[in-house]
Amino acid sequence: MRACGVKIRDKANKRQLMVGVYYRPPSQGELIDVTFFLQLQEVLHSQALILLGDFNYLYICWDNNVAS
Repeated sequence: MRACGVKIRDKANKRQLMVGVYYRPPSQGELIDVTFFLQLQEVLHSQALILLGDFNYLYICWDNNVAS
């Protein structure tokens, strides 16, 4: 897993936005997936987030926007 992010504040320094980039290798194990999900939940409690990346998750149906 590779991740990088930056925090952006508005001019009044009241709001914060996290912009992140994430790469998940196709061979990554479930334990790392779960750890990333828990970290993602923590970030979402404290700030807005835009997350971009290559998740290499085989079970996403892009036609229906669902994952299993």
